Amino acid sequence: MTNEDKQRQMVDSSPEPVDTKQISTNATQVTVPDKEDLLIRNLFLYTSKQEAAIQAGYSQSFAKSGLYAKLRTKRIQDKIRDYAIANDMLDIPIILAMETRA
Repeated sequence: MTNEDKQRQMVDSSPEPVDTKQISTNATQVTVPDKEDLLIRNLFLYTSKQEAAIQAGYSQSFAKSGLYAKLRTKRIQDKIRDYAIANDMLDIPIILAMETRA
């Protein structure tokens, strides 16, 4: 058997790539919130918006430069409002201040 035949046999017998989506759907299902949801939750936990973003998994550079634009979008404002309503947090002073600025 030549080296070329050995390589071909190795390639032919190698396992198929694993689809990570298939693994996650066949395993015990765990809901992992996305970064945006973590950011919204963290806004209520941290006094600094930048720290909330970093703890949610955003980069430090995004937390310094892109965060404020993201927070001003209507979609994010709506998600923040929905989170506050769902968790009965509308009377928290920081939320009242955010509502008046929106």
